[in-house]
Amino acid sequence: MKTLLNGLSERNHTNLIARFGRARLVSRPDGRAELRDASESERTEAKEWISLFMHEVVLCTADR
Repeated sequence: MKTLLNGLSERNHTNLIARFGRARLVSRPDGRAELRDASESERTEAKEWISLFMHEVVLCTADR
């Protein structure tokens, strides 16, 4: 069984929360969430999902 503590001390470590087609919603070590590799329709779908299930999350723009 893997624990959630594996890799949390790594600087660029992210956890996958959900996928929307090619897009990936990941959590960053600073507590914010980031949507990566998303088309416009995937971004819309992800924002709707976030508003329903993770309304406390702060979505930031992808650095890549």
